[in-house]
Amino acid sequence: MCLSETKIFNEDLPILPSFKIYRSDRTNKGGGVAIICNKNLNCKVISFSNSLIPFQNIECLTLSIERYFRSIIVCLIYRPKFTLTNDDMQFFKRLLTELNSYKKIFHLIGDFNIHFEDTQNTQVQKFKAMIDRNNVHILTTKPTRNNALLDCILSNDRTKTREEGVINPQLLDHACCYVKRNGKIEKPKPKTLMKKNYTNIDFQKFANKTISAQFLAHGNLDEQVDHFTKTIVDISDTVAPAQPRKVYNNTKNLVVTAETKKFMKLRDKLFRNLKNGDISLKQDYLEMKKIVRKQIINDTSGWVDKTIKQKRLWQTPSMLKPTDTKNLISFPAEEINDHFNSATNPTQPNTYSQPTEHDRSTLDMNLRFQNINTNDLHLAWKLVKTKTNPKPITLDYLTQC
Repeated sequence: MCLSETKIFNEDLPILPSFKIYRSDRTNKGGGVAIICNKNLNCKVISFSNSLIPFQNIECLTLSIERYFRSIIVCLIYRPKFTLTNDDMQFFKRLLTELNSYKKIFHLIGDFNIHFEDTQNTQVQKFKAMIDRNNVHILTTKPTRNNALLDCILSNDRTKTREEGVINPQLLDHACCYVKRNGKIEKPKPKTLMKKNYTNIDFQKFANKTISAQFLAHGNLDEQVDHFTKTIVDISDTVAPAQPRKVYNNTKNLVVTAETKKFMKLRDKLFRNLKNGDISLKQDYLEMKKIVRKQIINDTSGWVDKTIKQKRLWQTPSMLKPTDTKNLISFPAEEINDHFNSATNPTQPNTYSQPTEHDRSTLDMNLRFQNINTNDLHLAWKLVKTKTNPKPITLDYLTQC
């Protein structure tokens, strides 16, 4: 609970035993701010840098409030005057910069004495534009004094706000504004992705479309690349149209050892006791949390190694790895580009000069570019799309259909 204009100085206030009050009293009459918190919350007063010292006319009290190892920042201010000056704008700029530097959710609360409801006021428009640039939003929209919106709550996070309003206790000339936040973790919503189905593709149609397509275009290099990409996409959309599909984020169960499960039970037990109010167990819980994280990392790394070595999964990278590194022969980029240009444009002959017989004397003909038929293309496509690991086969390289 945040209070402004407390008008108290060196006085003890009657507070319920389960609450604690943090105060910033004014040294003369009027003013003053205070925050009342539950004792179960771990609260700490935050002191800002010297950049806010020149603005002593605006009273400010800031707390870091932590519960269940999640903390937010609550900043309470009281601005006594109604005129919004350039110095006030400079104060709020520096204040928001300080709050954003903590990289946490913060709430800026108080009696601003700014007529937020006056959308025609130039200074109010500048103030709203300034907080927008700092990614800060106004959470309360209802007036707190007659028809004037003088007291409000600002925050850098509005995603969890589920209710806002005002309460008039009939004791003050200002009503109390409030917001209710949703503290529950929402379940992830499914994502709609466009997926192509290549299971029942018509390969004869695919081959015909590929042969009849014009891959070359006139113009500069960027225009040629755009035309080539568009042609490939058009062929793919024709033979395998994209269909919408909902995808959920599925989490897999961790594969951990019995020792890790034992540490996890101890961690959960400490957390339950800590949640029930035993704050003395906080350090023990943090240490046990680090141990569990380290154990899970070790177990996960061991599971991956065991899967690759013993269960013989992921065989494709092993099959692609060359066994003979002495006689490796690479194809120059000019030869590959020239070969595929001639394949898509039969009227243009090859212009690349072939290497000498001595350079390719040890090269197996199966590694040379070869013409394939529709059946070979169908087989190659199945090997790419299959979910099981194919065995090594002899398959000539694709040049034309």
